[in-house]
Amino acid sequence: QTSNPPILQSSNPSNPPTQSLLFRVWFFTHKHLILNISPHFTLEEHIQHTNMAAEKPKNVVLSYFPFPGRAEPLRLALKLAGIDYTERSVSFTEFREKKDTFVFGTVPELELDGFLISQSNAALVYVGRFTADLVPADAKLEAKVHVALGLIEDGFSIMRESVVEPDAAKTLELRAALLAPGGRMTKFLFYVDRYLQQQTSGFFAGDALTVAELKALPFFQWLSGGVLDGFPATIFDNYPGIRKNVELAKAAIAARQ
Repeated sequence: QTSNPPILQSSNPSNPPTQSLLFRVWFFTHKHLILNISPHFTLEEHIQHTNMAAEKPKNVVLSYFPFPGRAEPLRLALKLAGIDYTERSVSFTEFREKKDTFVFGTVPELELDGFLISQSNAALVYVGRFTADLVPADAKLEAKVHVALGLIEDGFSIMRESVVEPDAAKTLELRAALLAPGGRMTKFLFYVDRYLQQQTSGFFAGDALTVAELKALPFFQWLSGGVLDGFPATIFDNYPGIRKNVELAKAAIAARQ
């Protein structure tokens, strides 16, 4: 419980009541209760945190290969936030030559007004905070968002060997094994689909679009889009939870644009 704030009195216009000594002592004693924030935050820091969407970066550069991949969720998030950005397209040759110049030797990298983020999930969550509700304020829902982000990374990891394999015949062999009964991708899709069916709304976290869908949708579309030899467009026919999530995400994104 919080005690009542002291009566605020100030006859000096340059010293408004909210700056009075008594009020500031009372506020900093009770701020973690009345604002549900860390007692280590200052009032100004809390205001800055909650108003993040109003302070959009102006100089944004996204560095990645010239295809969707792990950067597509970032592109979606930036577009929904109304943040203009410059795309620095990195060729495979350039990446091999300059790999060590990237912070962790990987892309995508996202730079916002000089602030560099070198992990795609961290960048997605950061950009998502510039758009209302894309990163839930509720801690449990945010945890579910991170569950989804991790899941999709698992999916990329499962695909990696077949993607980097240079031999076309071997690639098809690897992907046939992934999609066989008991194959790694078959098991992965089963678990993801079961999880989504357990979510009443069909979304990964709560009942609305979050960065979880921005991460998952491009991945699901990649698997079913006909661009991967050995992966049919009907891959999700037996996965109603995934199909529902895809349709919900597409509709929600379209409604925000």
